[in-house]
Amino acid sequence: MSLETSLELNNQLLAQHNALLERLIRTMHQVLLCILTRFHECRNVGIQQLKLKICQRQ
Repeated sequence: MSLETSLELNNQLLAQHNALLERLIRTMHQVLLCILTRFHECRNVGIQQLKLKICQRQ
């Protein structure tokens, strides 16, 4: 295999690797956003329930 062929193959593999890394990062970003959104929803529900309990005691 010539040096040029080897370099071309290496560049193709790097391009595929970069594309997979970008896809992984986008997926992880989306998952993190879903987790944070769910956390804030649960937190807000918990705060509202706590406020209701406090109001019911008074």
